[in-house]
Amino acid sequence: MPLSASSGRVYARSVSISEGRSGLATEPELTAELARVAGQLEQDSCALVGNYETELRRIDSPLLLDELARTQCLEHARFILDEVVKALRAESWPADRKAPSILIGATRGASGVHPAESLRAAGVLFDVVARHVGEFAPRQAMTVVLHLNQVLTRAVSQAAEGYAGSVLDRIHRAHVEERRRVGRDLHDRIGHGVNLAYRSLELFDLYRERDPSRALAQVEKAQQALWTTHGDLRDIITAMRMSEPLESLEKALRGLLETAGDPQRDGLLEFNGDEFWAPPEIRDEVFLIIREALRNVLSHAEATQVLVRVDVAPNELRATVTDDGVGFDPKHRPARSAGLGSMQERAAAMSGSVTITSDPGHGTRVRLWVPLAGGRPDADEPGDG
Repeated sequence: MPLSASSGRVYARSVSISEGRSGLATEPELTAELARVAGQLEQDSCALVGNYETELRRIDSPLLLDELARTQCLEHARFILDEVVKALRAESWPADRKAPSILIGATRGASGVHPAESLRAAGVLFDVVARHVGEFAPRQAMTVVLHLNQVLTRAVSQAAEGYAGSVLDRIHRAHVEERRRVGRDLHDRIGHGVNLAYRSLELFDLYRERDPSRALAQVEKAQQALWTTHGDLRDIITAMRMSEPLESLEKALRGLLETAGDPQRDGLLEFNGDEFWAPPEIRDEVFLIIREALRNVLSHAEATQVLVRVDVAPNELRATVTDDGVGFDPKHRPARSAGLGSMQERAAAMSGSVTITSDPGHGTRVRLWVPLAGGRPDADEPGDG
């Protein structure tokens, strides 16, 4: 474990005083010796960085997984070595030179690399440099190690600060996007339903004396709009409450079909494969997409049967929601459909797709495909009919 910065300063001072008293080295001689060590480190910098990279590859460090991460990691190592050299020479950095550690921490945070990997890499660099200095300058090795410890401690701290900032920024953006999504749902689904009911009641008031039958039709339309709006509001509230990952996608879908049960409609579920081939966040999104497809069946299809089928394989997840309802002509589908748009956006966020096929009088089928571990859709995957 790296020593503290304060102990480094105390030790360096005691070494300098004791050597001066014993006659082994005066202050100018010690300064010259440290300058020689600094020059050697500067000369060997490329070789040290090369050894550092070799050791990181040996432990399969994720800091070398792509070229950008590798470049940042090795450039950071060179920066740290430069700081050690400057410290040995008692030189200070220019005031306008910025340390890259915070930026690197933020980049790693955005890439999902845990700070523990930065700490592990710091330990690797510490070992590489300490061994090298111990070979060519054993008398000054402790002084070098103390300076190296100070520099690495500062770099790891700054990288952790950058990582934390990146994570907080992602959380903030996720919250903003979630508020926007809820706002869209409230505007497109709740607002539309309430306005439709209000307009129908206005027409009822207009027709109730001169055309009672038309007035009654408007009341029924208002009732239907409010019923649909009630279901939409319930869906939005449920989505906001679902903060924990699903324990089981299959159980959640069976519960959904039971909750949405109707004596005049049969709901069936076929589930094949091991759902745990899909990560929890994928299962959550798949549930929300299927739930939206079922909501559309309940609201618009006038179906007597609906079948949900989910097939999970190691490289892909496929799901279909098929009903025997009234269907529609895809060529005349409304250009703006909040439900369909939401399903497609969720699928696209998983690098997947949602397609819909339908025929008036012959029902509708919603197909969802999501890649797992780099899978690709089959060549005969039907398009959006």
